[in-house]
Amino acid sequence: MTLRLSFPRRHTYLVILALIAIIGAYSSSLAQRPFLGYSDSTTAVESRTEAKLQPLIKPADLDTIVRYLSGENRIAGSESDIRVRDRVVSMLEESAMAVTIHPYKVYLPYATSVSLEMVSPTKKIFQLKEKQYPGEGRVNGPEYPWANGYSGSGTMQAPLIYVNYGLRADYDTLDSMRISVRGKVVLARYGRSYRGIKARLAEEHGAVGLMLYTDPGGDGYAAGDPFPEGRARPMDGVQRGSIYNGHGDPTTPGYASTEDADHLSLEAAQVLPKIPVIPISAAIALELFSHMNHRDIPNSEWQGYLPLRYHVGGQSPVVKLSVQTDGKLRTIWNTVAMIPGSELPNEWVIVGGHRDAWGPGAEDNGSGAAAVIAAAKAVSALALQGMRPRRTMLFATWDAEEWGIIGSTEWVEQYGREITTRTLLYINEDECATGRLFEASSDPLLRPFIWDVTLSVADPTGGSIYDRWKAHLKPVASPDIHGGVAEPAVGLLGGGSDFSSFYGHIGVPSINQGFDGLFGQYHSMHDNYYYVKHLGDTSFAYHAAITRLLATEALRMANADVVPYDYEELVISIQAFASSLSIETPQDWNAVPQFVALDSALTRMRVASALMNSARDRAIAAMNPMQKHQVNTRLHKLIYLFMPMGGLPDDPWTHNQLVTSDPENGYADLTLPGLHSSLKKKAKQEFIDQLASLTMSVEGATREIVDITRLIRDGK
Repeated sequence: MTLRLSFPRRHTYLVILALIAIIGAYSSSLAQRPFLGYSDSTTAVESRTEAKLQPLIKPADLDTIVRYLSGENRIAGSESDIRVRDRVVSMLEESAMAVTIHPYKVYLPYATSVSLEMVSPTKKIFQLKEKQYPGEGRVNGPEYPWANGYSGSGTMQAPLIYVNYGLRADYDTLDSMRISVRGKVVLARYGRSYRGIKARLAEEHGAVGLMLYTDPGGDGYAAGDPFPEGRARPMDGVQRGSIYNGHGDPTTPGYASTEDADHLSLEAAQVLPKIPVIPISAAIALELFSHMNHRDIPNSEWQGYLPLRYHVGGQSPVVKLSVQTDGKLRTIWNTVAMIPGSELPNEWVIVGGHRDAWGPGAEDNGSGAAAVIAAAKAVSALALQGMRPRRTMLFATWDAEEWGIIGSTEWVEQYGREITTRTLLYINEDECATGRLFEASSDPLLRPFIWDVTLSVADPTGGSIYDRWKAHLKPVASPDIHGGVAEPAVGLLGGGSDFSSFYGHIGVPSINQGFDGLFGQYHSMHDNYYYVKHLGDTSFAYHAAITRLLATEALRMANADVVPYDYEELVISIQAFASSLSIETPQDWNAVPQFVALDSALTRMRVASALMNSARDRAIAAMNPMQKHQVNTRLHKLIYLFMPMGGLPDDPWTHNQLVTSDPENGYADLTLPGLHSSLKKKAKQEFIDQLASLTMSVEGATREIVDITRLIRDGK
């Protein structure tokens, strides 16, 4: 009962608002629910500020920015990239912002020639180019060849073997059939894991080349009408993309690729692929499958949507695959615009989205880059009217994300200590307007903040984003938190975009969000302005809505009295992670004293967190400025107790011991990664050590939470 009463938030405020509406006896100011981290009076001020902010963000402006960005094939490090960089800087400077360009010299080996030939049973040279449809328009800059980023160079001729999705389990199935891919070129479907993991596994199993295709059962005709009639991928469409599995520039591991940095030799850069890897269209895959009659597939899970029976192959056809790259270091450029804080300039809120693409990139990531630019211009306009944010706000467009999250990683590696010390929140926007259904992933301690802010931003269909979100997503009920009110599910952060360095490497609380839907033109030349304007967000209403949410979240955090982190939400998540882990753990491992100690520590942290939240909500209006500053500083530092100095056992670069990307998937999240790694290796002592390390973090956090609660109540 105590825990439930300590969260008098959304459910209570909605009841109050209903009563006020019925009796009509209170002023409109009393009807305003307090925002998380705000008092009644500061909520009123912030509400007026946000009411002026949101109308500054217009669909027509987002339309204009996306149209400009998608007029270039924005390959990182290219001449088109330079043109777009300079125009982005001009747009931001026109709004009276100071913009800094951060260059990095990184290894980006462009493909100079790519070819694919069927040698037998018939000869055919395939044309590796997507069809251009009427109305698509001209795009500046050369089209990038059909080669995956960081593909190895070479020419390979060998029989072709189909390996389903190219996952570890698929190779295990082939082994059980006594089929080896050693010395063969393999064909894999996109999906179920990051393409770089598919390349790594193909190489590990001895394949000499890899071809990746998007089966129509993925984002093709099984999902909807293909382009240009609909949004699904056409049979000639192809998905480009990187196959890099490292962190940042491969020749400067763990440190920034500044102009004077020492670069490793390519031989020393162990994470680079060695075999040639290319994407192909479903149309080419169909022709290859038509000649692949040897060995039936093992089960129905291997059958795709091409109109024939799939076979594993192994003898025919024989293909000749060639990729040549130039092996060059190239300069990339991040842009960072700053709006200095009026009261707390050394505390930061960072907003970012990548600027580069594999082609026109109207959705990926014209949408996200446009949202960052438009949000920055709106906040700057408020600042010019005398409404500067209390904390400093940074608006970044990252380069070379498509090559493996390179630009943002280099920036974080260069300024990591400063970013860690100062940054309260990082918000990432990537492919943020592909549909109409809102989705968000975040650090668990930010979930109540997201629920709170989405109540304040309108959805294009009417009502708030929160209302529409809750209606279309299955809510997750927490019976002993939020008064039993079921809230929309907020996912966890895995990998695959620029939040990775902020969250995984240095632990900055982060959000990744957008309106989701079918996006069949992912990494193709059809991801262009024509596609968005005629088949996607045709009115740019959802582009504007996500930008308003982004700007409102950033401003809400920048102006908060008390940082709106929710450590009870975090500890509830850790308890769920531990419970899930225990199901996978051998029974005798579950019995170790360290498991019992962790459970007890989490229970104590949960009680302490609930008491702290309750104390904060009661005392926020009475806290003096010095008290708020001390509380905020300690709330911010608290999260870093879950960031062990040495990193994870199998990945020292990654320090977040609670959530990271799954190394077997690349995009999906993995909770308690150090423990899962030890469990997978059957390393019991390492598992026990990781339990002890996590327990120490929880106990340290609990002590700090108790002290913060005392500071809130007593001022000391």
